[in-house]
Amino acid sequence: AELIRFYVEGGRYASPSEVVSAGLQLLEAQDREDEAKLERLRMEVQKGIDDLKAGRYIEADCDGELDA
Repeated sequence: AELIRFYVEGGRYASPSEVVSAGLQLLEAQDREDEAKLERLRMEVQKGIDDLKAGRYIEADCDGELDA
């Protein structure tokens, strides 16, 4: 409530509903961005799975290298 009052009294927004509307728009934009990032991640994971299934990988001996 204080933040809403700050923006309205500061003249940045004309009313509390404008502040809330702007905030909701930002949340929606962030949700869309997060969903797009998640979809890109899913695609990259699927590429890795496809590569493994097709035998496109190398084996590495990491014994001892992970003990740091």
